[in-house]
Amino acid sequence: MKTSYKLLIAFAGFLSLLLLIANTVIWANYKRGYTGKESITVKENTPSKFEDLPPFKVLKLQGIPGHGFPVIKTANNRILFTEHHKDAFLYTIQNDTMILNLKDNHVTILECNQLTGVVVEEGSALIQDFQAPAFEVTAAKGCDISLFNIQTDRLSIQGGESINLSVEGGSSRIDTLQVTLGRGSVVNSHDVPYGHVMMDVSNLSQLNLTGASLNALKQIR
Repeated sequence: MKTSYKLLIAFAGFLSLLLLIANTVIWANYKRGYTGKESITVKENTPSKFEDLPPFKVLKLQGIPGHGFPVIKTANNRILFTEHHKDAFLYTIQNDTMILNLKDNHVTILECNQLTGVVVEEGSALIQDFQAPAFEVTAAKGCDISLFNIQTDRLSIQGGESINLSVEGGSSRIDTLQVTLGRGSVVNSHDVPYGHVMMDVSNLSQLNLTGASLNALKQIR
């Protein structure tokens, strides 16, 4: 065999050996958690975190457009974060009113036990399971308000234009409903019994009543 052929065969064998070694190193690194660019990391979900709050009776909410913020009646006054909140949670208490701005906080739920009124300056509020002699809701233009299982002698709701109001819940008991909303607003009430209804329907674009709520239709002015 000529020397040139021997050199060619030796060179090919050397290349094959290099490829085998490189493949072995890459596989070993991959098993140890390296891809050649950066290490492989595993992230665990951080547990949700509650923070206790002082008592308050009125909530002034500066929410996030398109995000329905749940406000629920429980025995506690506390707030739930979606992730571990490293920075201090900021809120303002003025007399019996809590001012809460959601834009800079990872907040999912507010629990409270003495709430009698909600002012929604921006965003949407989902208000659930409250009992009070009187309950008041005020909403700025374009906000959505959902009330579920509310028990009160008088529910008063006022709002600007393009409000979307929903009152529902099999446990809801409302003796007197007072509603004043701006142009282009929508009112939905499903199977909630009312003793008396006072509602200016001239500005509404839609009024949808079903079940027990429909029986109060004749009392609407």
